[in-house]
Amino acid sequence: MFKVTTKDNPEYQEFKSWSTFHKTNQVLHSHNDKPSVIGYYDSGEVCYKWWYLDGQAYCKQDYKRILKQVKSMSDTEKLLDSRWWVREQVK
Repeated sequence: MFKVTTKDNPEYQEFKSWSTFHKTNQVLHSHNDKPSVIGYYDSGEVCYKWWYLDGQAYCKQDYKRILKQVKSMSDTEKLLDSRWWVREQVK
């Protein structure tokens, strides 16, 4: 079992298989520094966490580095950025 957050839904949704998730055609995306994918063993213990930005997987360190770069951008730079999730961070 695993839980995911997507581009259109920052709340975790639960899935039993990857094939079930892929049929939804949703794009994985991390929100508020939370991992986009959290996998669980049958015992309920977390076995993996993955961070995504617009469907692209990143290790935690790279994800944090990218967010730090984006946070240092001016609002104008964010508005001109081609990535939708960067533009949404304008205050």
